[in-house]
Amino acid sequence: MFPLKIGIANDGLVAATSVSVSAPDDPILSVISFGKPSSDQDADTFMLDVGESATLQVMISPRPDEALTSVSGSIVVQSLEVASRLSYRQARFFTSIENICGDFLTFPKILP
Repeated sequence: MFPLKIGIANDGLVAATSVSVSAPDDPILSVISFGKPSSDQDADTFMLDVGESATLQVMISPRPDEALTSVSGSIVVQSLEVASRLSYRQARFFTSIENICGDFLTFPKILP
């Protein structure tokens, strides 16, 4: 299992209200937490003022018994004003003749 932290920032001109995250029903990826460092991490939604940041933490849990595959999906971060899609792709590959499996999970550039 591999934890991953993703920074989310409000670079807009107005506060983002009712900020939430939704992830696909994907067995390899689950949301651990989403929120501002100074807020209750268990809140379903929160407000993100201009210039404020939040952290999305996900857990990547590749299954070693899966065959050679490529899986893709999107995590959606949304507010009442706007939504952003964070696309990902997991590629399973063989690293040796003995068929030892490895994993790659890639996200596009999220923050400058």
